[in-house]
Amino acid sequence: LARSHLIQSFHASLRGGLLLLAACLLVIALGGAHWPWTWVLVIVYFTCIHSTLLICGCLALARAMAGKHYCYPLLGVSGA
Repeated sequence: LARSHLIQSFHASLRGGLLLLAACLLVIALGGAHWPWTWVLVIVYFTCIHSTLLICGCLALARAMAGKHYCYPLLGVSGA
């Protein structure tokens, strides 16, 4: 069970980080780095998505400490 949680959190962190970075870079590329609203959108998006990923991580930690299995929604590795 501990190995399953470790694999889940590692893969979810990598996938989540790459998706977060890619989305922010895409917004900057499409909006232009000099337009102020681009940065407003990037900061709001990063804050909202990052906090959601943190909440999922806290939930996974609580489930791991309780000895229960947890699979991250959309980012988790099924069958690990």
